[in-house]
Amino acid sequence: MKNIFTNSKYSVLLEIICIIGVFIIFSLLFTGHYKGIFTDIGREMIIPEGISQGKVLYRDILCIYSPLAYL
Repeated sequence: MKNIFTNSKYSVLLEIICIIGVFIIFSLLFTGHYKGIFTDIGREMIIPEGISQGKVLYRDILCIYSPLAYL
């Protein structure tokens, strides 16, 4: 019986088919698992940038913390 895993054009084709098959299987298994990931919008940097531009906290910048949180 001939070994199909020797260095031939069929072994390269078989490897490519196996890689594509594994990719398809894992794509089907893990589809939708990462929906709704919280994306950081850089809120921690927006407030200091606004302060450095002369904006006033609680009047010009939407702030979710208490007034003494930055002290």
